[in-house]
Amino acid sequence: MDEPRTDLVWLENIEQAVQKAKVEHKSVLASFLGPDWDATSRAVREEVLHTPAFAEYASKRFVCVEIRFPGFRPISPERCKYNTELKNRFQVGSYPSLVLLDANGLPYAQVVGGEELLDANEWIGQLKLTFRVKEKFDALMQDARHSSGMARATLLAHGVELIPENLQLCYEPVMQEIVKMDPDDMLGFAKKLDKLVRHRDQSERLDTLRDLVSDQKFDEADVMVDEMLASTDLLPEMRQKLLARYQMHRYAVRKKDMRKAYEILKAAYDAAPSSEMAPKLKEQLTRMKLYVE
Repeated sequence: MDEPRTDLVWLENIEQAVQKAKVEHKSVLASFLGPDWDATSRAVREEVLHTPAFAEYASKRFVCVEIRFPGFRPISPERCKYNTELKNRFQVGSYPSLVLLDANGLPYAQVVGGEELLDANEWIGQLKLTFRVKEKFDALMQDARHSSGMARATLLAHGVELIPENLQLCYEPVMQEIVKMDPDDMLGFAKKLDKLVRHRDQSERLDTLRDLVSDQKFDEADVMVDEMLASTDLLPEMRQKLLARYQMHRYAVRKKDMRKAYEILKAAYDAAPSSEMAPKLKEQLTRMKLYVE
């Protein structure tokens, strides 16, 4: 009997992993982590991804890639740029995240970790569920190949809807085909595609803004923030991030105007009260209210 695997080979390049996956008839597992600044990423890396149980399961099914976002340990500018491009391509917004790709490099599922998910067997259970999604997706795509018109558009739409929303833009050509076959937008994909494209473009502008702030180019950053906030196309979640991360910092830290900062934080919460960020903003508002009153 073969000995259980106790380690995995973790590549750093998605393209290399996809080529290897084609040869070995596997999927690609891309791990997005911030292990030196995010406690959950560090715990998942040590207690899940680098355990014998996970290695035994994953080595037979995946070519693994680790995409790290260090906070204190420097990486080369080229590696930082590459990792950021991957984060944007797959719209990874939480760490740790596992993105699953087929042998053509197209993503089909994502598993997002948290403090409640720190057991290797639980992660393996989540990965098993992703294969069921992939089977359904592949079946719908196969049926679509033998269909045309609205029947084909509907099958393609059902397939894309199985994919997590942050990964759907990787299927932009498929979505464009759906829109073309459905000129009345009965399936709602024209609106969906528009929203996803805007989200991608605005996310890239946020990355540029983050770099400006990191380089302490505050005047340029302020101009960009004001321009984005004035845009009528700005998505509610993006408005929330701009207000909470940048505009509030502008008044709380640089202008020392805590009352104005509190008003901005409240506007940030109100911009998207059901967002992933909203609960943290609500807690912050409660603490800040005691300070400004």
